[in-house]
Amino acid sequence: ATLPISPPRGPDLVFFNRELNASVIVELKRGKFRPNYLGQLSGYLTVYDMTDKKPHENPSIGMTVSISL
Repeated sequence: ATLPISPPRGPDLVFFNRELNASVIVELKRGKFRPNYLGQLSGYLTVYDMTDKKPHENPSIGMTVSISL
């Protein structure tokens, strides 16, 4: 049996801050914060800046929001 392939998943939210002239990438997580979340966010920032950032924009800013109930 062949397993279905999930499409690649990107960041949860992307905003643009006009004052900073930079995109803000937000990752939403459930549960306690884990250090590997920063590695994942760093990967998103790198890919976003290489593919979507305009030459006149500043590097993107990343934020991980983790909620534990």
